[in-house]
Amino acid sequence: MSKNRVELIGYYGSDITHAQSAWTSTSRELSEDKLNRVDKLLKMLAENGHHTPFEKSSLHFLVTCDQASHIHLLKHRVGVSINGECLTGDSVITFVNINNTSSPKLKVTIDELYHKWNNGRYYQNTDLDKIYSRKRLKNRRIRVLNEQTGFFTYSHIKDLWCKGVQDVYQITLQNGKSIKCTSNHAIYTKDGYKTINDGLSTKDFVGVNGIHVAGNGLYRDYDTMKKLREDKKSVQEIADYCECSYHTIRKWLKIHDLQFTENEKNYKKGMIPWNKGVTGYTINISEENIIKRRKKVKKGKESNFWRGGISTDRALIGAWTTNNAKKVHEKYDYTCQKCGKGSSKLHAHHIIPVSTDKSKAYDFDNLITVCQKCHSKIHYSNETEIQFAQYVLGNSFKKLKKEWGKNKKKRIGKKLKVHFVKIASIEYVGKEMTYDIEIDGINNNFVANGIVVHNSARYKELKDDKFYVPEDWPDMFQQDLIEFTEQANEFYHTYLDILIPVVGRKRAKESARLFKTMNSQITMDVMFNWRSFYHFLNLRNKPDAQMEIRQIASQMLDLVVDIEGNPFEHTIKAFGL
Repeated sequence: MSKNRVELIGYYGSDITHAQSAWTSTSRELSEDKLNRVDKLLKMLAENGHHTPFEKSSLHFLVTCDQASHIHLLKHRVGVSINGECLTGDSVITFVNINNTSSPKLKVTIDELYHKWNNGRYYQNTDLDKIYSRKRLKNRRIRVLNEQTGFFTYSHIKDLWCKGVQDVYQITLQNGKSIKCTSNHAIYTKDGYKTINDGLSTKDFVGVNGIHVAGNGLYRDYDTMKKLREDKKSVQEIADYCECSYHTIRKWLKIHDLQFTENEKNYKKGMIPWNKGVTGYTINISEENIIKRRKKVKKGKESNFWRGGISTDRALIGAWTTNNAKKVHEKYDYTCQKCGKGSSKLHAHHIIPVSTDKSKAYDFDNLITVCQKCHSKIHYSNETEIQFAQYVLGNSFKKLKKEWGKNKKKRIGKKLKVHFVKIASIEYVGKEMTYDIEIDGINNNFVANGIVVHNSARYKELKDDKFYVPEDWPDMFQQDLIEFTEQANEFYHTYLDILIPVVGRKRAKESARLFKTMNSQITMDVMFNWRSFYHFLNLRNKPDAQMEIRQIASQMLDLVVDIEGNPFEHTIKAFGL
């Protein structure tokens, strides 16, 4: 249970702004005589209904109130903007092209996406062009972060819309990346999502586009590496823990400034290495040690190179394939069977990989000619191998598909993992056109300017059960309302979980709100120009208005009056407020 509250988070303009707007048709220059007449000018404009000059300033509030009061704000919002989470149009959105290794990602600004979404790919504004363009954009794979694993994956655009001109702030990171957004747009940090309104500051570390990492990528995390160093782990022990190479750990120890000291290396400055200047020597290793070393070598399924057979098999199969490559290329007239072009670099490819069916390893009819470039694309992933095999084999592929890949060792490969960079600065940069993107599926984010930002979905789960209870009610009535509200909140969360598998997450999050009571509180971002602010106060800052909305209107006016320097002093007096 909490009270309704209002916060003034910004404003633009002053009495001078209103006066200059009125004087624009003659001269905007401010002489001493004009400054002395500002109060009289504004009074004349207000009394005679010439309110257009008062549209040139703005007041920006954050309001937490019950849903009944929220309706009042919506109902009487002439010229009022109820803003969502927004980014500026120059924000670059990252898409992933998984079928083309030579061009793995695409980058497009959000305003360009918006125009193609609404006006068509070629800006022809025809219905056919719009349908084609929107369908094409929906099929693009937009990069998103799996917050559970920390690795990036992809999703699709669900909706995209323009939110008009709003106050925006620029968040700049220490690595130079930056993004401009509204104060209520959530940014992914080490401590979860945060907005500027929620206290996002230069103390926070923001999640950014990672780089391709092998293993689990733990070596990128400073705290993990520091803990391993404090535990006196060797470089090789750290490498084993992070599932990567010895040299990768040495590199990242240097990046984190956690290198081993001279004392830890077990030699002192000035000591001469035992092999300095020695050349042509041999090391005598006993037969016993040679046998021990051979036993340590990983073979078969334990080998990092195994994808179906033992290491010896791989060598024999490779040699057999190379010996038969010329005959394969003659069979297919030295033409790649994927792109249809000739090439000086042709490979003999197993249509059904050895790791899927060992019996096909020495089957000549299982070999096909492809060029080097297409061969790389085919082996990009298990899915691309399946697609090519299905293309070549046609209907005969159906029986094989069920057994495909069961014997394969899972590829560790290179993955893109999120890492965190500290914020260098946050500053207000003015007003700009803003946009929203809604992402399809369960992911709550996307990548803009290389930074992980929250998905601006229209349907969100209400996790905080804040609610309002009228202070002028008798205690017994207040208690009844509290119990009723708490029961409704319990129903909301219970049925939200029940409905998700039935009607889908998006529909469940929105329709489960029907259990919420009208005294449930929500927080919204509200902007007025001065003309609309006067209109709102004239209706709702009056004795005959409901107490809750009257209190909100009164708080707003008090906050404006208390602005340092009182920049709207004459405007307030002109409207008789």
